[in-house]
Amino acid sequence: MPNVSTPTDSTALALADVRAEIQGNGFAFRTGSEMRRIVAGEAVKDWSQFASSWENLGMDLYMADGGTYRRRRFAAMRVWAGMIARKPHQPHYQSRDYNPLNGGVE
Repeated sequence: MPNVSTPTDSTALALADVRAEIQGNGFAFRTGSEMRRIVAGEAVKDWSQFASSWENLGMDLYMADGGTYRRRRFAAMRVWAGMIARKPHQPHYQSRDYNPLNGGVE
């Protein structure tokens, strides 16, 4: 888990814009380069450690079709007052309406 620190003013403003868009539209879109600028500064100090964690994803053992072709990792995060923290473990769930192939499995 990357270290959490207080963001710079520009990072706090960028995160506030994202939050406002999510509240207003239900989502916010940023390009990869925009997100890198937002989170790679003071908000997340150990970005390379975080990025390297994607190189060792575990096999998804909860495929409804029994498949062994998907690797993934799931975590829930909380963002508040410019801080980011990992929430306690919780199952990832997608309904069959959203994911007809592998939905309905916690």
